[in-house]
Amino acid sequence: MSFTSSAVVGVPVMHVLSRILAIADDRAARRALQRPPGSDGVAVTANEAVGFELLRNAPPVAVVLDLHRREKSAGRDIFRKIRQFTPEIPIVVLGTLSESDKILLLELGADDYVSRPFSGRELLARVHVAVRRSLRTTARDAFAFDDVTVDFAIWS
Repeated sequence: MSFTSSAVVGVPVMHVLSRILAIADDRAARRALQRPPGSDGVAVTANEAVGFELLRNAPPVAVVLDLHRREKSAGRDIFRKIRQFTPEIPIVVLGTLSESDKILLLELGADDYVSRPFSGRELLARVHVAVRRSLRTTARDAFAFDDVTVDFAIWS
């Protein structure tokens, strides 16, 4: 699979995929996220505090949140913190939760959920789709006519 085509609004997909933050406390998940083609710039950390620091200093275009080894309530809390801090950034959750927990996370605003075992390439493809969706949404919020631009996002 190749990520060489362009995403919406002219952002090269390779550039988009080089700005992903993954917070994963599981060593196998961290390795899998760094191995597939197109994952060269994926920033992976096991530490939640480091992840939030990276969010503050260099906001990514997407976040992968691994909830595999976290308690359900702790995982939801981390998810909520990320969503509150960066409401516009897509979040793809990775884990082994029950169906009801998956549904809850999706209802809370997760953009996708990937169950274990997972393929790193599939995960990156799902992140790519979430980013593409968010770019389309952003692109539709502003319209330009000659020298006038109207941004409808500020009115909602």
